[in-house]
Amino acid sequence: FVVDVAISHSEQALGLSGLNHLPDNYGLLFYNSTDANHCLYMRDTQVPLTAIFLDETGLVLDVQPMQPNTENYHCAYSRYMLEVSSSWANQLNIMVGSVVDGLKF
Repeated sequence: FVVDVAISHSEQALGLSGLNHLPDNYGLLFYNSTDANHCLYMRDTQVPLTAIFLDETGLVLDVQPMQPNTENYHCAYSRYMLEVSSSWANQLNIMVGSVVDGLKF
């Protein structure tokens, strides 16, 4: 499982937009220094993704499927957000209450 981290505002604004394919073992973690209502959207993103909202311990607080090329906001009160391919999220059966190990900052 390979995860890149988007920390700066410009990295987070770009997200995974422009990709035509996303490997099942890849994700993008949006790092935020505080818990708040954080949002993602899919403008210019060509592949279906799943947004996984996490607390600082890696506990999954919410899971939201996102459709390509939409501007619907997907929001949840969280510290981190992880975008992965929807097919992979389904294969892994990620759900509220799951724990993502290995978040170290």
